Amino acid sequence: MDEENIKLFNIFVGELLDKLFVKFPVEQNIGIDEFPSIKDANDIFFSGIRFLHREGFIFYSEQVYGGFIDVVLTAKGLMILNSIPEILKDNKLVGKKISSSLKSGGAEVIKAIIREIVNNSL
Repeated sequence: MDEENIKLFNIFVGELLDKLFVKFPVEQNIGIDEFPSIKDANDIFFSGIRFLHREGFIFYSEQVYGGFIDVVLTAKGLMILNSIPEILKDNKLVGKKISSSLKSGGAEVIKAIIREIVNNSL
């Protein structure tokens, strides 16, 4: 497993989920150019969104050149972002914790949150 891929994936997923959570339930067209943190990692962008779609966290209607159309959180994705996982003792919702971690550069917190989301969905 490439640690750099995992690091980029965690950051990207945090940014994407924050973007979708803030605008929920509005569907959004998502383009790779909106995520400068992975500007040189197109595969992380496309594979990451398809992974989240396959796992039931997000829905999109179509993949197009440079992005995805009508991307929105699913009920499962919203439920996870509205939960308070065990790892977070400060009672902040996951969605709000991701947002604040992105602003403060808390990469380790984002990594732990993404891990918790995936573990809770299994």
